[in-house]
Amino acid sequence: MTGGSETRLPTIAFGSAAVTSYDRFCWTFTAYSSWIFSRVARVLPMAWVAAASAV
Repeated sequence: MTGGSETRLPTIAFGSAAVTSYDRFCWTFTAYSSWIFSRVARVLPMAWVAAASAV
């Protein structure tokens, strides 16, 4: 039973890499969502004004 530590080590390394990539994905998604929200919040009033003036 000497091969147990050798097979467990890549799993731990893969797990920490998965957590790191998931954390990076969450940060990227949050930043992207806030950017989209700011763009929509800026464009939406202009769209409302354009629609109101077009009627």
